[in-house]
Amino acid sequence: MKYRVAGTTASGDLSRPLERARFKQIEAAQAFCITTWEVEEKLSLLLDNFYEFEVELLM
Repeated sequence: MKYRVAGTTASGDLSRPLERARFKQIEAAQAFCITTWEVEEKLSLLLDNFYEFEVELLM
């Protein structure tokens, strides 16, 4: 299987070959970023809920 990077620039379409190892590195980095974003979203929800709980205790 051949791997390619494709995209669009101001001067037109771009497509370049990519080695399998580099493709796998990019794929792993993308999965890591998505997982990290999901964890951050859950932490944000937790902190928001904690804040609301603290505010209710003060009233």
